[in-house]
Amino acid sequence: MINSSPFEAWDAATVIFTFAGSGGVHLWFWVMCILCIVPLFVSLKAENAVEEEHNGQK
Repeated sequence: MINSSPFEAWDAATVIFTFAGSGGVHLWFWVMCILCIVPLFVSLKAENAVEEEHNGQK
């Protein structure tokens, strides 16, 4: 069972790079974090403005 591989030689083996460890991944991670957090702040600001208007403080 251990020696049951269909490959007999690895001479033609190739490597496929997916750029998973490149610096660009970190950039996109932070971009996506910002794109998730910004709407929270915008909605909080809008909610506070509506609350102030409703309470007659403005």
